[in-house]
Amino acid sequence: MGQSEEARRRLDSQLTLGNGFEPDEREEIIEEFVPLGKKLAAFDADAVSLTVSVTSRETPDQEVTLQCTIYGEDERTVTGTSAKNDLVEALVESRRRVTQQLRESEVEQTVSPLRRLFGGK
Repeated sequence: MGQSEEARRRLDSQLTLGNGFEPDEREEIIEEFVPLGKKLAAFDADAVSLTVSVTSRETPDQEVTLQCTIYGEDERTVTGTSAKNDLVEALVESRRRVTQQLRESEVEQTVSPLRRLFGGK
């Protein structure tokens, strides 16, 4: 099974469609989140939960929210939002924001022990 196919399979089990989305949109949403799914492959599949929702859909006030929770010893939740008017663009932007926060969190987890070791803040 290829990386993209594995990411889709995992995302299908991890993703909850929240307010504003219909079940028949699931496959398209999963497709937009495949790059994030590849990033989340570093975690146990059962330790990841994703929820995507949209408020004020198809209006100038539309906002997409993607929440990603990673359970475990270092449990954390990151959220990406987008107010782009195009729904697909908003999904992509929220995905990018979650991915960026995950990267930043990985760096912080690497740097924090070094700071303690060397007496930094």
